Amino acid sequence: METIVNKEPPDKRTRPDRAAKIKDRKNGEENVVKCTLSRIIADKDNKDVITKVIKERVDSVSKRTYLAGVAVNRILKEVFEGVPDAQLHTVSVPSVDQNFIRQLMVGSRQAHMETRDATVERFFHNNYWFREKIEGRELIGKQRRTRVDVAAFINKNDELQAENVALVAHSNAVTLHVAELTSYSNAVVPIVNELQAQNAELTSYSNAVVPLVNELQAQNADLTSYSNAVVPLVNELQAQNAELTSYSNAIAPLINQ
Repeated sequence: METIVNKEPPDKRTRPDRAAKIKDRKNGEENVVKCTLSRIIADKDNKDVITKVIKERVDSVSKRTYLAGVAVNRILKEVFEGVPDAQLHTVSVPSVDQNFIRQLMVGSRQAHMETRDATVERFFHNNYWFREKIEGRELIGKQRRTRVDVAAFINKNDELQAENVALVAHSNAVTLHVAELTSYSNAVVPIVNELQAQNAELTSYSNAVVPLVNELQAQNADLTSYSNAVVPLVNELQAQNAELTSYSNAIAPLINQ
């Protein structure tokens, strides 16, 4: 006996893809922030300050990122140092998470005791100069001590704008040249197609003429052989004709008497 199960019709309002997208947003969310400094840097003093702060922050983050990379390499070197190749899989590698990277970049003095990474603390203890480098005034107080050459920045910006204008002009010239080449190509394509058609036609004619040429060559060979056979006969007839002529000339006086 066959059992029939009544299935409810699918809800047309459901969007599995939309539901999955909402679920992904709950797990991780990415925000893109766009802003403009046109109003803030309208005044030259504000422009100098903003330019200096941005440059100092970029320089500081770049140095911190470099030092953190060096620290990671040194930590991994210490972890695997002296371990035989056969036992490498048994080595406990530290967890490189966000907390680990942050403490290597900015230090761990301001972190809570429960959030301090033991591997980072041990590395700072063995390499105290590295902690002083990260948490010292060289990077923290850099924004208050660094002087920014605004004139050089403005000159560089003007140079970049001039180069940009030149590149735009060159790009426009290249675009025009490409358009010309495209028009030439469009004009040449029909001619090429016509020549290809004529070439195909000549090829067909050539294929038809080749047997006739071969036949004529064969007939010419036959005629040549016939000519070679007839030449001795002609020469013999010419000799007989000359002999008859001499006899005729000798008999003519006798006949006249």
